[in-house]
Amino acid sequence: MRDTAEKRTKVTSLRMSEKQYAAIQKQAKKEKQTMSSFILSQAMHGKKGLTPAQMVKIQNVVNTACTLVREYATERSAALESEADALWSLLK
Repeated sequence: MRDTAEKRTKVTSLRMSEKQYAAIQKQAKKEKQTMSSFILSQAMHGKKGLTPAQMVKIQNVVNTACTLVREYATERSAALESEADALWSLLK
């Protein structure tokens, strides 16, 4: 369930051409989002080029890589974790 601070209570409308509508609808379907969620996500996170769900996937992959390096190449784990933290801070 959505946090009460994130409850959507405001409504707005948006004018666009048929071509723009079709393009946005296609991209929203590709991302498995409603048009409303897709447009909101792009407005809130579009400058980064990544949605929160994509950022979570990246974080999970990096965490797995760090775990494997820690297990099999202990001497390199601190450097990798430091680099991962630096990259992650750019995405926040």
